[in-house]
Amino acid sequence: MSLLENVGARLAEVVDGLPHAPARRAADLLDQVVARLAVLAEGSEHPSLLAALACFTRARDAANDLSAALHACTDHIHAYQTALGLPTGGTGAPAVDAPSSQPTPVETPRSELATACELLATMPTMDAEAATTGRRPRTRGRWLRNGTAHTWDSGLDGKSGRVRTLLLQLGILNVDTRRDKIVAHAEIRLAALMRLTGGSPRREVLVINNRRVCDKGNTIESLNCQNLLPKILGTGQELVVYTPTHTGGVRKWQFRGGE
Repeated sequence: MSLLENVGARLAEVVDGLPHAPARRAADLLDQVVARLAVLAEGSEHPSLLAALACFTRARDAANDLSAALHACTDHIHAYQTALGLPTGGTGAPAVDAPSSQPTPVETPRSELATACELLATMPTMDAEAATTGRRPRTRGRWLRNGTAHTWDSGLDGKSGRVRTLLLQLGILNVDTRRDKIVAHAEIRLAALMRLTGGSPRREVLVINNRRVCDKGNTIESLNCQNLLPKILGTGQELVVYTPTHTGGVRKWQFRGGE
């Protein structure tokens, strides 16, 4: 066996050993537990139940993070295999942690977090865009709906008038602040659309290339996304926002109407 063939075999073994299916299965199971506990918690304020819900939520998020990290690891291995002119993937052998008596688990769709990671990888960072254009870039975003990513950037467009009118009706803006740029923020625009349309789905997901959901307004400090999103969203509505971190990770933000 040549040196290159030996390297290829070792890389394939690494891919075989990554526990994708167990990680996704754990995330899915924990998500079901969280959903059931959340229903119970709606009618109870017992600290033990709320603590359990918080604990399982952290475990679910950690499992999703693990699944996303494993996919990222696999993508890097595939890229290295391609660079060496080797076939991508593993040998086709069962994962090392899978019982030999069980069939190889069928892969389920990638988690929401993994999808967010993939989308962020395709979007320019705000720092890179600023270096290219020489000015502060607008936030780039992707709205995930029904398994499809739709472009949803910050900025003013034909929907801005409806957003501004809604914020005026809700008392968030007034005569003095009606021209505030908060109406251009991608998160505010999507939350306003959810409030205006109502109905289903009650949960939407947005991925943006900004490192955080803003907590400081342009003209008035309180006119920021973190403060306003729960006020704009309707009762029972939830907006989940994924943002990149400075270390290359992904952060999940959750906003619910009426909170």
